[in-house]
Amino acid sequence: MRRGRRPPLAGVLFAALTLAGCGLKDRPVPPGTLAPRPVTDLAATAVPEGLELTWSPPTRDVRGHALLHVESFDLYRAELPPDGCEGCPPAFTAPVSLPYGRRPRPGDKVRHLDRDVAPGHRYVYEVRVVKGWRTASAPSNRLVAAWHPPPGPPAGLAAERRERLVRLSWRRPERWADGRPIDPGTQLAYLVERRAEAEGAWIRLAGPRPGTAFLDRAVRAGRAYRYRVRAVFTFQGTPAVGPPSPEAAAVPEIRLPLPAPRR
Repeated sequence: MRRGRRPPLAGVLFAALTLAGCGLKDRPVPPGTLAPRPVTDLAATAVPEGLELTWSPPTRDVRGHALLHVESFDLYRAELPPDGCEGCPPAFTAPVSLPYGRRPRPGDKVRHLDRDVAPGHRYVYEVRVVKGWRTASAPSNRLVAAWHPPPGPPAGLAAERRERLVRLSWRRPERWADGRPIDPGTQLAYLVERRAEAEGAWIRLAGPRPGTAFLDRAVRAGRAYRYRVRAVFTFQGTPAVGPPSPEAAAVPEIRLPLPAPRR
């Protein structure tokens, strides 16, 4: 019985190297499925220096897999002319690339200050998440914002300590941040912020809310607290938040029980 011819040694080595180099092949990934999820909470606040934009970076891609790295964000901006038509597509300029360069975490917040704004003008913004080369998200929610000088700081903040609560009172600001007087009929709201003496972070207790008084009932007797208040003016749907008032301190009272009457 004749044996079959052996294949040439070179052919065997070539086939082995080819298979080893290819490795295991998975199913092809359709284009776009590796892109990050889009930003959904793009927002703006008018501050004295301009429009402060904020958004939360997504932590997953469109498949639902965790994002291990975000390279940057592309911010698009268009200025709406005062006599422009409503509903016309905005003429976005070339995007501004904002470096990020890390893994996004839940609760992260990106902030960007647009200083190139003018009173009464409206601006349109969109942002895209850039994961890497040629891998970017769909556009975020489209935001239309207008800039107006915010109110100045409230005056005369006072903190009156009582049993298990602190009563705050203040006076409304009389001028805008640019020095112009505020008309008495202008509607303002207020943000109330507090921090414990032993802590460094300010937390928002309430607001924006009307009125120039507030009762802080979420206090512990005998613990020291510091307070400050900011005035807010809403202009064409965009909140203009002013600088904080001077701080006021208070320590809620501790009332000891009355001694039992003696007979």
